[in-house]
Amino acid sequence: MGKSIEEFREFVKKYPKLKFKVRDGDRTWQNIYEEWSLLGEDSFENYKEEEGLLASSEGQETLRTVVKYAQKLNVDNITKTLGSVQKIMQIFQGLNSSNNKQPVYENRDPLFRRFSKWD
Repeated sequence: MGKSIEEFREFVKKYPKLKFKVRDGDRTWQNIYEEWSLLGEDSFENYKEEEGLLASSEGQETLRTVVKYAQKLNVDNITKTLGSVQKIMQIFQGLNSSNNKQPVYENRDPLFRRFSKWD
């Protein structure tokens, strides 16, 4: 039987460029595992990174994730949603301002005009 999964995980930690190949769709984990089981680590030397470059590659990975997410955004849907939210806010503001108005008694009945000053 081949090498264990835990050994493969340790191998992938040593060769971080492999995860970029998988995420970009160039390779699959199954393919990498089979090659690693049959040929060993020597065939993956070009996927190894130096320590200083590892932090840089993590930043690049984050940037790639953000760019992919931004590409999936639909500007029309965002505009429609913001328009709907704005309309709802206007409705609530209208309700709030109508609730704050004091009732006017002076124009209703002349009998109650003198009591309106007590409000």
